[in-house]
Amino acid sequence: LFWAQLYYAAWGISYASLRPGFVVCNTFLYLIFAILALVSALNHDFRLIRVDAFYVLAPAYFLASVGMVHYGVKVIMQLWPL
Repeated sequence: LFWAQLYYAAWGISYASLRPGFVVCNTFLYLIFAILALVSALNHDFRLIRVDAFYVLAPAYFLASVGMVHYGVKVIMQLWPL
């Protein structure tokens, strides 16, 4: 979120939907974890949440790192002296 805001602010582009989109994505991830915790608690099998959390967190961390690299490179390229 930081790199995207920095990039859009540097170009003077409005980023009104960036923060709500970030909140929606976080809410979706927390909802998935709440469902996993509830299912694990009802089944009394907490190994499920450890395994499934990996399959939820791995893509989320990967997408977050791709976003950070994407906007980080864009900011660096914008600030790079020509």
